[in-house]
Amino acid sequence: MMKAKEYKIVIIGMGYVGLTYSLYLNSLGIKVVGVEKSKDVRKKILNKELPFYEKGLSPLLKDSVENSMLKVLSNDEFIKQNNNNNLFIISVGTPVVKQKIDYKSINEVILFLKKNVKNNDSICFRSTVPIGFTQKVIKKFKYDLNYCFAPERTIEGSAILELSNLPQVVGCDDYKSKIFFRKFFKKVSKEIIELESSKSAELLKLSSNVYRDVTFSLANEIAKICYDNSINSKDLIHAINYKYDRCNLAKPGPVAGPCISKDTYILFENELEKKQKSKSLIYKARKVNEEYLLSFIDDIIKKNFTSQFSVSILGLAFKGTPATSDVRDSYALSIINKLKKNKLISDVYSYDSMVYQEDFDKNKIKRKFTIEDCFSDDLIIIQNNQEFFKNLDFHKLLKGKSSKTIIIDLWALNSDFKSTDSIKYISL
Repeated sequence: MMKAKEYKIVIIGMGYVGLTYSLYLNSLGIKVVGVEKSKDVRKKILNKELPFYEKGLSPLLKDSVENSMLKVLSNDEFIKQNNNNNLFIISVGTPVVKQKIDYKSINEVILFLKKNVKNNDSICFRSTVPIGFTQKVIKKFKYDLNYCFAPERTIEGSAILELSNLPQVVGCDDYKSKIFFRKFFKKVSKEIIELESSKSAELLKLSSNVYRDVTFSLANEIAKICYDNSINSKDLIHAINYKYDRCNLAKPGPVAGPCISKDTYILFENELEKKQKSKSLIYKARKVNEEYLLSFIDDIIKKNFTSQFSVSILGLAFKGTPATSDVRDSYALSIINKLKKNKLISDVYSYDSMVYQEDFDKNKIKRKFTIEDCFSDDLIIIQNNQEFFKNLDFHKLLKGKSSKTIIIDLWALNSDFKSTDSIKYISL
């Protein structure tokens, strides 16, 4: 059995995936050394401050730091203390920029590992990567290493609970690695699913998110057909699914975030590029989810506005339930970028109590701090599905306002509301 004292657990990247997994391991009594290049992130963790919001994580962070279960170092600090064998767990992001993977962060990790790995060290990839990436990277090392691809598949907002209960998928390419990681994950996971290779596990991670992307695109296309034909999509989808086991149509709404929105392009990076993209169901589904709401909003603006107006976006994070502060690949960013190009729009604001100020500043977005202030604008777009946005009292929020207000509810959270002479409510 692999003992914690024999192998130091080193998690590279203290973002959503890395810090959450570190604190989960801490809760099981396993010490972790985190390696993080950002001085600000290291400082926050040392001060027991979360660099992002995740339900249930704050008390775990406090306990881990106070009990010396989690130590977070810079690259240089780690190199000076690298004395024993390590299990390196890689959890840095692989963002997609202009439909291509940005390998900068993960390439930096590979250079770091080249300076630090030794014989009998172990490497586990949790970052989302193209098929064959893990195997390709390991071939660059001259040492005898255990390695695997073991994807993170948790939902933001409920990660600790899912880490405790979800089966951990593990893909290894040799028997020695399989035995090593079987022993490790049996200690920290409720159940293990072993696949025949690292490639299999890489494809599983991509396929899981691509599946959701495709199913959501179907719901969104049906919702658009409902809108074009003045049909209530919420009622229709409920009727489709009700006590009818052969249908489980998803709810329509923005499909975004740091996993679903990029994994199609990561899959295309090597496999599907060999085919014409126009023939791929996966690619078409991604395009539906990227484009349909932008064209929907653009159409509403053209039909309802002839003079300058201002806009408030309710919800900057990519989703509202479970709650998160994560704005990476949020559909709100696409909407805001599109609206800023419209000459009729004087100002674009956003409201989101979960999102940190630094993310507003980084994305150059004007912030409103109260929901009441948002309703002084002429166009309100409900972008994510926060519980707070359900059943808003539009009449109360707009009391005393003289100009007409257009409310676009992208999640149909308030679909029982009926438009009036002063309030036009539109949902898909």
